[in-house]
Amino acid sequence: MMLADVDGREVAVQYEARRGRRLFLRHYGNKYEVVVYDPQSAELSRHIPERGSEDQAHILRAPMPGVVKKVQCQEGDSVAQGTLIVTLEAMKMQNPLFAPMTGRIKKIHVAE
Repeated sequence: MMLADVDGREVAVQYEARRGRRLFLRHYGNKYEVVVYDPQSAELSRHIPERGSEDQAHILRAPMPGVVKKVQCQEGDSVAQGTLIVTLEAMKMQNPLFAPMTGRIKKIHVAE
């Protein structure tokens, strides 16, 4: 057991595990994952926007920074899951990006 400050209130929580800066806690049967920051990181994290909760599985994002070498489709095209959409070049290697699902290309935000 440990005491935690939650919005200015002292709360007793059960400590379960720690992985790096992440603490896994339990309070009244509910499980919580908490990230512990040093004061400087906590201050900087206030300026980083939080990710939206909306499902973004339909958005194709590059897994690494790179140069767009070839865009294989156009807006409005219908594509099947696994269709080659874009080829990126990163560290002198060609990296194909494939459609994660069947659908229609709504918007392309990059160019060769």
